[in-house]
Amino acid sequence: MLNQDVARLMHEETIDGYGAIRTTPDGDITADSWQEFTITYTAPAPIAKGGSLRLTIPHCFSTPQTDAPALPGFVRATVTPAIDLSITIDVRYTCIFFENGHTGKFGKSIFVVFNEPVPQGATLTLRYGDRSTGAPGAKVPYFNCTIYLLAAIDPHGDRRAPYSGYSMLADQCGLRIVGKRASAVRLVLPSVINGDASTGTAQMVDALGNIDRGFAGTLQLISETPGVTVAQPLTFTPQDGGAKSFQVINPSRRDCVVEAVWDDGYGSSNPSVARDDGHGVYWGDYHVHTYASDGLGTAREALAHARDTGCFNFAATADHEILTKYDWAYAQTAVQDAYRPHAFATLLGFEVSVHELSQDYCLISANPDLNLDALLDFPTRHKTYHSPVVTLAEFYRMMDREDIIIVPHFHCGHGKIFDHTPPANLRLAEIYSCWGNHEYEGCPLPSYGNDHKLNTIHNLLAKGWRCGLVAGSDSHAGQGGPTTDWLRSRQRYRGGLTAIVAKELTRESLWEALLARRTYATTGARIYVDFRINGQHMGSELKIRKDEKLQVRLKVHGTVNDFLVELFENNRIVRTIDVITYPYPPALGRNGIVDTEFTLDGITDSRWYYVRVSQRDWHLAWSSPIWVDVEG
Repeated sequence: MLNQDVARLMHEETIDGYGAIRTTPDGDITADSWQEFTITYTAPAPIAKGGSLRLTIPHCFSTPQTDAPALPGFVRATVTPAIDLSITIDVRYTCIFFENGHTGKFGKSIFVVFNEPVPQGATLTLRYGDRSTGAPGAKVPYFNCTIYLLAAIDPHGDRRAPYSGYSMLADQCGLRIVGKRASAVRLVLPSVINGDASTGTAQMVDALGNIDRGFAGTLQLISETPGVTVAQPLTFTPQDGGAKSFQVINPSRRDCVVEAVWDDGYGSSNPSVARDDGHGVYWGDYHVHTYASDGLGTAREALAHARDTGCFNFAATADHEILTKYDWAYAQTAVQDAYRPHAFATLLGFEVSVHELSQDYCLISANPDLNLDALLDFPTRHKTYHSPVVTLAEFYRMMDREDIIIVPHFHCGHGKIFDHTPPANLRLAEIYSCWGNHEYEGCPLPSYGNDHKLNTIHNLLAKGWRCGLVAGSDSHAGQGGPTTDWLRSRQRYRGGLTAIVAKELTRESLWEALLARRTYATTGARIYVDFRINGQHMGSELKIRKDEKLQVRLKVHGTVNDFLVELFENNRIVRTIDVITYPYPPALGRNGIVDTEFTLDGITDSRWYYVRVSQRDWHLAWSSPIWVDVEG
């Protein structure tokens, strides 16, 4: 049965009296497997000549096709009693709502057109991934999700239904994609030690990172940090759904890592670190798309995934500006319902395409009553997204308000963004997402969509823009952070995470930290980074006298033992620390940690500094810059 939240987000009307499709297999289906789907539809009422049935296959399945019976996704259809029909498949993947419905936004649509009247009781049998001629079938998504093969009908043959001419069947086919057998354990600890005890999470995952919901077995949990004990053993039953919490006792509050061992594998947590300033480090993603634009799932599901599967501390969605009144109200309600101060914080978000420059922006707000219609008051807004909507000057004027933060999403833009002076609330910039790294031309993990060498963070800083650095996923699976790399119609890099350095886990405290640019970005690993100059946090602006020395404090605790730390000054590397040789000789028990202070002198003019961490496993982290202004 179609989730009613999903039905409303589809925008098309629902029609009663025209039955439902039935699919075999149904229920739980193993991720990344090959399947042959038999989809049947029995007409409970006559269908006129020229009437048609539309079935949308999500992009994350094999592309349906009728040209090559021996290749994946082949479609074959018959009707009993025999009726002349024709099949067309629209494989466009541009993320707009085409005239015939959901093709492009959510998937590729199969249209079965009946060339003669269909009597009541006739049965259509459609095989998607037909194997009768030796084809492998159709590949299903490689990530955990609940997903729908959306069916709609034009029973009259005249496209009279509003919006697209098709009406959605009242009952729909939902498939639950589940993980394979666990081959690893994912351990998550709070990044900052807060008290003598803390709670961690253990998740049993397959090779693709999906939770094995039926896992049964026992983990042995250990920590090699003196004085730290972990409750063990940790025993899972299928009722635990592949995830379970555990306690870490650390009365001395020493930096620690927890490791897990079981018969089939091993896992290691992110570091949990003591701070001296009363701040926490809170992880999350603000850049996730749902059915409200061109992703999967609902805002409620995306926030629940962030909290329960991603183990995020905060989250927001970022559906495109075509959001209807219902879509926005639904998102507002979902955000408010999911908010739990000191446990899980939620923010409002949306994305706007400013295609005067082919530039996208994420917008974040802590105002639960934000009026989107009043804010985005331009005539082309509901036409489509990824088409011209508003000039950049008009966009900046409309968004220049205290309850919004503007975040450039650097996967396109041709560098022309820098021709305009940004408003004061453009405080952050996205350095990494599923598209890749936008640090500079030729950087590690380079962006797929960065189509101009000027469209980079280095150029942004060189132009004098003072933005903190953040990372998101741009996930179109309704699942944020590094849990998936699904970008609506293709795979890219795994999603990134933003770390917010805030006093507490509340919406108000996170907002204060975002405005202060007290953030850093990673490619998804929970690398711990603490970068300060003269005692001031990342994101700060300092004023010093000419030739005054700078005192740099730097602490990095990687998620692996081997990594490189680089200090950038005005976009040039001025100091490198290799954790393998730091300190020298290496101190016992200090593997994977850099904790140092040093002085920079000869500062005669204004400049900026930031830190990049490059791990052996290709994960990266970037601090927000600190700007140093020389007076006199």
